[in-house]
Amino acid sequence: MAEKQVETLLKNMHKVIQKHGIDGLNDALVVLINQNSDNSEEVAIVFKVVSIEFKIEPKDLMLKHARGHLTDAKQVCYCLLHNCLQLSVRKIARIFNIGNSFTSVFNGIDRLRKADPNLKQDKDFVTHYETAKNNLLTALNNKV
Repeated sequence: MAEKQVETLLKNMHKVIQKHGIDGLNDALVVLINQNSDNSEEVAIVFKVVSIEFKIEPKDLMLKHARGHLTDAKQVCYCLLHNCLQLSVRKIARIFNIGNSFTSVFNGIDRLRKADPNLKQDKDFVTHYETAKNNLLTALNNKV
């Protein structure tokens, strides 16, 4: 019976690839995975932790045109969602209503990865991230 299911699965994948391409199949799988995992409570905790760390309101993280301190807060939020909750860049973009433009999410995650400890701005960003990460992990552990 398992062989029959695998055969059906492969036939369906082949049809989707023919009609929509490999990217279409991948997009459909990502949507399905994201639909079946509801992290809304954890996402709300991330927003709360970041807003406390940066002394802002959680709703400020959703502003489209952020500058300065608010940009740092959003990028820390992107990093926490990606690194701690294992959310895809696409899902993070959807959370922030960015649509199909993932560049700002990539830039935020990349900023942490490429941070230079000799630059004050990068050092401050990493410090904010680490503090928020520790607070997030504490909050998530207390939730359980």
